[in-house]
Amino acid sequence: MPKPQKSEYGRFYDTYIDLVNEEDVLPALEKGPAETIPFLRTVSEAVSKIVHPPYTWNLKQVLGHMIDTERVFAFRALCFARGDQNSLPGFDENAYALVAEYDSRNWQDLVEEFDLTRRSNILMFRGFKAGDLLRVGIASNNSVSVRALGYMMAGHERHHLGILRKRLQSA
Repeated sequence: MPKPQKSEYGRFYDTYIDLVNEEDVLPALEKGPAETIPFLRTVSEAVSKIVHPPYTWNLKQVLGHMIDTERVFAFRALCFARGDQNSLPGFDENAYALVAEYDSRNWQDLVEEFDLTRRSNILMFRGFKAGDLLRVGIASNNSVSVRALGYMMAGHERHHLGILRKRLQSA
């Protein structure tokens, strides 16, 4: 199934979807654990607590945000794939980060949690039929297809992985 059309998601998500070159959502999602997890496992607990200006979050908070976003996108995909027509709310990533207190978590546990969350989502997407991927719902006041949500997951991960690599190279 080819990449989503621009009409399948809000413009805000161009940043993420443009980072995904694969023409099928499953290889795009599967590439993540193969690249991201080994990289994240090289980060020490001490380094995960550092904030690199001009950024305001440390690496634990960034990874926690990635986990939260992965789950929100997955919930939306599940709802819409199942034909749910309820409009789903947006989420405030800063409010989530404040309440989550990712600083108190172990870095390697967060890495494992992201890995397991993504692997679970891969299995969910494998179970979707072609028609499921084309279903559309409303989230954050925008129409979005299930297929676009999968690409958004993959692109969101790639976006933050790029930032994390840049931050660690300059440290």
